[in-house]
Amino acid sequence: DFMWALANTRRPRDVDASDYAALMYIGGSAAMFGIADDPALQALAVRLYEQHEGIVSAVCHGSAGLVDLTLSDGSALVGGKRVTGYPDAFEDKRAAYYKSFPFSIEQRLQSRKGLFRHGARNTSHVEIDGRLITGMNWQSTRDVVAAIIGKLDTAAAPAQVGAAPQR
Repeated sequence: DFMWALANTRRPRDVDASDYAALMYIGGSAAMFGIADDPALQALAVRLYEQHEGIVSAVCHGSAGLVDLTLSDGSALVGGKRVTGYPDAFEDKRAAYYKSFPFSIEQRLQSRKGLFRHGARNTSHVEIDGRLITGMNWQSTRDVVAAIIGKLDTAAAPAQVGAAPQR
């Protein structure tokens, strides 16, 4: 079943954003290639975020998927928002894998006016800025998922009529 699912995975252009409440870019160095510049994936993420008030999230090198997301008003989705991903400080810049990367996630997010932050090496670090939820590394995955679920639960909770505001 798993191999069938891999062979028959729908392409982003075939996915209806209204069928989803969240999109998550998963990390690994492979996310650096073909994700950021895929127009169909960009359109899906932006439609989900803007038109359906969905959550866009990323973990580790998956944050590469966020670098070129442009909203309908021409602004960057990450612009003015707290964001994280795998930081340059933790990359081995002399390694062949790093030299093959088409860009630095940290630098590209900052060039798009993202407020890039990171925590200590090998610890979970999550940034939540509205419906943008990002994690620094693989250790952050559980916390990113928990944040997504928390946002979805809050959005699905019925409003209490006549309830006094809590302090």
